[in-house]
Amino acid sequence: MQDYGLVSIITPTWACADFIAETIKSIQCQTYQNWELLIQDDCSKDNTLEVV
Repeated sequence: MQDYGLVSIITPTWACADFIAETIKSIQCQTYQNWELLIQDDCSKDNTLEVV
């Protein structure tokens, strides 16, 4: 596989506890491996931070 360099994936969240685990798993399942995931939470009041 060709290396295209580091890919940054920026995921904004707010009250996404029900969906963020699926989002992270989907990113981890990609075939390209040179990536970083940056998650920016906007003061969620649910347990988004704990799930992440």
